Amino acid sequence: MELTKLSDVSFEYIYDSQKDDVAKEFYEKALKNAKYYDRIAAFFDSKILSRYSLGIENIYYNNGKIRFIFSEELNESDYNLMKEGYDAKAINQLNDKFDNEPLDEVDKNYLSNLAFLIQSNLVDIKIAFVSPGILHEKLGLIYDEYGNNIFFRGSNNETVAALESNHELFEVSCSWDNQEVENKKIDFAKNYFENLWNNKIDGIIVVPIPDLIYKKIAEYNKGKVIIKDDIKFDDAIVADISDKGEFFVSNSLNSDVNIDGTFDYKNFISYSIKNKNDKIYNFGNISYIKINELLKHWENLCNDLSERYIITPKLKRYIDYKTYEIDKVKELGKLIKNHDSFVIEKFNEFSRIVNNEMSRSLRDKQMWDSFFICEMTKSANYSVPGSGKTSIVYGAYSYLTSIVKNKVDNMVVIGPISSFKSWIDEYHECFGEKRNLKVLNILDKRFRSRDDKISELKLNAKSYDLILINYEGLNSLKEILLEVVDARTLLVFDEIHKIKAVDGVWSNAAYYMCKNAKYKVALTGTPIPNSYVDLYTQLNILYTDEYNTFFHMSPAELSSSNPIVADKINNLIYPFFCRTTKNDLSVPVPNSDDKIVSYMNDNELKLFEMIHRKFSQNPLLL
Repeated sequence: MELTKLSDVSFEYIYDSQKDDVAKEFYEKALKNAKYYDRIAAFFDSKILSRYSLGIENIYYNNGKIRFIFSEELNESDYNLMKEGYDAKAINQLNDKFDNEPLDEVDKNYLSNLAFLIQSNLVDIKIAFVSPGILHEKLGLIYDEYGNNIFFRGSNNETVAALESNHELFEVSCSWDNQEVENKKIDFAKNYFENLWNNKIDGIIVVPIPDLIYKKIAEYNKGKVIIKDDIKFDDAIVADISDKGEFFVSNSLNSDVNIDGTFDYKNFISYSIKNKNDKIYNFGNISYIKINELLKHWENLCNDLSERYIITPKLKRYIDYKTYEIDKVKELGKLIKNHDSFVIEKFNEFSRIVNNEMSRSLRDKQMWDSFFICEMTKSANYSVPGSGKTSIVYGAYSYLTSIVKNKVDNMVVIGPISSFKSWIDEYHECFGEKRNLKVLNILDKRFRSRDDKISELKLNAKSYDLILINYEGLNSLKEILLEVVDARTLLVFDEIHKIKAVDGVWSNAAYYMCKNAKYKVALTGTPIPNSYVDLYTQLNILYTDEYNTFFHMSPAELSSSNPIVADKINNLIYPFFCRTTKNDLSVPVPNSDDKIVSYMNDNELKLFEMIHRKFSQNPLLL
């Protein structure tokens, strides 16, 4: 998924280490959406290097680049030797500083990240030699791929002391503020860094870090990034998440505390546990909302027991990502709907694959709507009848099931019985001889009972390209559908307005069975047949985990007729749906009727009154 623009993230103009969590509130916040990071700092040693890796692993996932310039002091004679080439004294001096700072296991793991990033060519380090004194400049530049720049400058060195002990202040300038003075600062900093990096500033020698130091850093490389997540925590209750996305809590306390007998455990935690084994409480794949609820109870429990409680960095990052992911999706939706240049290249690739996979050619608007479905993963299509919503979905399906992408195995459509024939016919129209259709119609006469249907779904669901389920049968099959519909299923709710009841049987069954779906599409030409409250069920189905934290509109609020509330709702949902209108289809405006008025004469009027008296009591004849 594309990065959020830095300009869409809020930053303070001044950060104070005594008041702010600088690492979390500035560095990690900026770097997780950054593509490039340039940094000048005054000090160099192994422990400081390890702390520089805090947050920069995000650049690895963003395929970016990081450049560091550290400073080193030389006497005049050694400085003059450096002008001619590497001086042995300077190298030994760096070597001694690197070896003299003791590292604990946490620092070694942090340094492993940096070593991995260096050997992956994502990080370059240079040393600035100065005589006399040191290069005491401390500044940083953070860029995203949209052209937004952050410049920060102040007393902070990002050393251990600066992060943990010292009272440090630094100011931040953001390019998108469009303030002339701030942009002059940014331009100056960019030019200064480039000149320094390329050794073009008088009185300062800037050279690549010696191979000897590179080799020492490389010794810490454990062959992957985020090694700090593997740190073992002793004598604590530790909350973590597995690589499979299962939330669990482990009891690593040295003391023999009876957790199972506590009040909190009995009244909340125990009811949520999927299984317990060897002091590990596994809660399975649950939403991050539920995880946050459980974390509060575990924290209260540990406070009551006066025991240490730890949430691992991996779990914190997972929760943070889930919290801001919906904001990233929102921005992506706007970019696609505006056909922004940022998505054009990816759209062109998408079109090429779809055109190769399908026999039917999609119109340009249909192709964009199909692209919208794939990129958003969860979205609605509110196009008018006749716009080709079925073909649009098959366009997305062709892309997701292509050999090139291979992200989806099959498609499950939940809809009215009357839609089944259309889904089958349109499949043949869209794919022709390029694909053969194997379809499971849940109303097929070969299924004599509900058990027959469940058995077929359980044993052979993945062997079908298309599975058709009617709304009336959704509740009775919700348990097996929860197993069948997974991250590799394209789940479609056709005519979703038919399950608009906030707490109805069909809507509750839909909430339940779609929990594991990654790709969800809601289709309807009438998204709000009654009022905005009809959106409540749709949005809860599409964004089950995110509804309460992002949309958070109650049915009562959605029922409001206040135009201000209506504007708020429209703005909120705009990025999450696509729509083809009659104008997009070039449907002509209906001709106005020519009315010809003709009045009855006396005889005609008498005849009408006679007929009316005779048949007025028969409603079928009126």
